[in-house]
Amino acid sequence: AMAEGFSNPIVAAGVTGLHDLYAARAVTPVEATEVYLARIARLNPSLGAVTDLDISGALAGAHASAARWSANAPLSHVDGAPILVKSNIAVEGLPW
Repeated sequence: AMAEGFSNPIVAAGVTGLHDLYAARAVTPVEATEVYLARIARLNPSLGAVTDLDISGALAGAHASAARWSANAPLSHVDGAPILVKSNIAVEGLPW
């Protein structure tokens, strides 16, 4: 597994860089999502920044995005970029 932190190319890439990695087939949205989920699992116990986490939804979305990238049909430049949503914004399936 890749080391976590900004030395990890997935974390260091940011949204724009992820697009380039996906387009080059160097990384998939599933791999990026797994890196970020592992980062949340490692850091959140001390930070308490993530209050609700939809792991299955994140992975399902990542798999769907990976299929689109594989078919050269991403929905947008940011298709497959893992995101966090602030808790004051309603998200289907999560407490609000």
